Amino acid sequence: MAKDKKKSCFVIAPIGDPDSDVRQWSNKIFKHIIKPAVEPDYDPIRAQDIDQSGLVTAQIVDQLLGADLTIADLTDGNPNVYYEVAIRHAVKKPIVHLIRSGQTPRFDIQGMRAIHIDNDLEIAKNAIESLKGQVKKLEEDPNSLTTPVSQAINLAEINKSDNPSDQALADIKRQLKDLSSRLPGQSAPVMTDYAFNIALTNASKQCLIENTIKRIVKSKGRCSINSVILDVIRNHPRELQIADYGVIEATIHNLIFQGELITDSKELTEYTIVSPP
Repeated sequence: MAKDKKKSCFVIAPIGDPDSDVRQWSNKIFKHIIKPAVEPDYDPIRAQDIDQSGLVTAQIVDQLLGADLTIADLTDGNPNVYYEVAIRHAVKKPIVHLIRSGQTPRFDIQGMRAIHIDNDLEIAKNAIESLKGQVKKLEEDPNSLTTPVSQAINLAEINKSDNPSDQALADIKRQLKDLSSRLPGQSAPVMTDYAFNIALTNASKQCLIENTIKRIVKSKGRCSINSVILDVIRNHPRELQIADYGVIEATIHNLIFQGELITDSKELTEYTIVSPP
């Protein structure tokens, strides 16, 4: 019986010269933390391990675009590492960040979780378990990952949208950033672009849910809450999942409370909703 093919895992890490402290650090982290955490399900590989002929940079980009999983060591803020991380973020595919204990990620990535790593045995043991946990979470729900680049792409799409709600969200962001820059004695933005993007994407998702609920109820005339929730998810398979069931249900109840939907039953289990006359 043929063995199942291992999934690919590309490791972004500072390389350094063969005998340098940077290379020794990278080798230890790869051998004692990354490999024990992802093998045997994944086949981890680093840029220095690529032995195919051809332009190495192109092969690295191929890995960044196509690997099932990417793990990035952000230790010491290596520019090449951050460049490769940005490429991976742009394609919205699974990535886990690592960083040496005592350090913090730079730029807008500082708002994202990074697993702390070190040569200390206890820290290494915890890092392995944390890495396993994050990989499992990404396998179960790839859409759970949100990065500054993916959020920026989403907002760029909102800016191009003809939907009035989307346009309003984009305008809110512009005004908030302008207000932040005008605050006296404020040397840095009140919120990072990453935080702005998270908040606005959540607001955009809420607008999407509300508008879809109203459209479905109006077109059907009478329908149960459960059928509306499932129809909302079916209408937007990329944006919404079964995990959003509770959010959609809460939105329906809020619309009923606001009078934008009405119900002919006081029994929660038998709710039938219609649009107001």
